[in-house]
Amino acid sequence: MNPEAKRELFELVKKYVVDLGILPENLYGMDETGCPPSDQGTQKVVGSRGVKTMHKTEGADWENVTALVTICTDGTALHPTIIFKAKRFNGQWANDNVSKAS
Repeated sequence: MNPEAKRELFELVKKYVVDLGILPENLYGMDETGCPPSDQGTQKVVGSRGVKTMHKTEGADWENVTALVTICTDGTALHPTIIFKAKRFNGQWANDNVSKAS
């Protein structure tokens, strides 16, 4: 990171976190990653020799499992969340949904 980008980042943190009085226990960072289940067979990636970036193509029916990690600025962390593909949506899953998402 260059010095100008760092300065701008800290100005944004001051403006939107410090000046608004947001407490460390109310500030979270989240990251996600997706990976295929191990039972989907093998893959091959074909590319030119010497090329550093390769892209692989997958079919539309390729499954993915998503893992979410959430860490708080006070040093605590939420339990990791793992999301699997469902065969159908069960309406009872939304019963205790505090965000009222559907």
